[in-house]
Amino acid sequence: MQSEITCTECGGVSKCVDAFFDLSLSIPEEENNSFWYSGMFSILSSIISNIPIVNRLASSPSHSLQTLLGMFFANQKLPDGMDCEKCKERKEGSKVFKVLQLPKV
Repeated sequence: MQSEITCTECGGVSKCVDAFFDLSLSIPEEENNSFWYSGMFSILSSIISNIPIVNRLASSPSHSLQTLLGMFFANQKLPDGMDCEKCKERKEGSKVFKVLQLPKV
């Protein structure tokens, strides 16, 4: 999995790649459909739709698995900002996760 942190002022990007074994999806307290879905969401969605047990979980009326994955992979504003290497000071930033390679499952 790759995380990318981007400075909103200069556009500088910091990338970090880590192996992952699972995804911890947050379940929001109230429904919010204003999330932007990344290209990875459509890829993961097509994969999970072919797994029967996961497909049943994905049909939950309040928080579907597709919605939770979309929230996980959405571009998120960093509430405390970031230390930008280009600007050499703390700036506003955003973070996004990307899956570089899916596990062989």
